[in-house]
Formats: sequence, C-alpha cells, structure tokens
Amino acid sequence: MTDRRTVPGTGHGTTTGDAVDPQDRLAALRADLDRIDTRVRDALRDRLRVCEEVGRLKRDHDIPVMQPARVDQVTRGARAYAERHDIDPDYLDAVYRSIIAETCRVEDRLVAADGRTGTDDRTPS
Repeated sequence: MTDRRTVPGTGHGTTTGDAVDPQDRLAALRADLDRIDTRVRDALRDRLRVCEEVGRLKRDHDIPVMQPARVDQVTRGARAYAERHDIDPDYLDAVYRSIIAETCRVEDRLVAADGRTGTDDRTPS
C-alpha cells in the first residue's frame, strides 16, 4: 500500500512513500510564490494610492514634489531591512528606487493636472 503524506505547510500530498515528490513540492512552492506575488502587487497598489494622496496634499499646499531627504530615508530603510534579513542591500535599494521613480511619475502627473509643472530631473539619489 502506498503511503499518502502531506507536504508540510502546503496541504499538497505525495504518493512516493517517505520521499516528497519533487513535482508536488515544486507545484506547492510555486503556489506559495503566486500568493506572495499577489500580496506584493496589492501592497504596491496600496502604496501608490497613498502616494496619490501625498501628491494631492503637496499640490494643494505648494509643497515641493521632490523630497530628497525622504528618498534617502526610504532607501536607507530598505537597505537596513535587507541587511537584517539576509537580502542583498543593492537589490532592495534598486527595487525601492524603481518604486520611488513610479511615485515621482504619479506625483508629477497630479501636479501637471493642476496646470503646474513637476520636476523632470528627479532621479532619486
């Protein structure tokens, strides 16, 4: 009789005796990644929604769109997080710079919608 076991943490079974079927395990891990990717996309969407609110506030109160100190704070925080969690700090820095670039684009669009001009030279530094 074949032993039916569950791969820990997945709810997926295997029928290869004591060994975990690699294809079952791979499918389970990919399902985990898909769930994580959905959470990442949702978090990015939520972040951009908050950034739109920030952009409106800046526009309505004539606050400069580009805030270099804030960019520095966010990227330093990302690097520190990476170091604490054994992630390549350059990788997480690059991810956050990409996020910040999109944030700048969104904020510029909001400012431009009000007839003002944003700043085009806003490569995060």
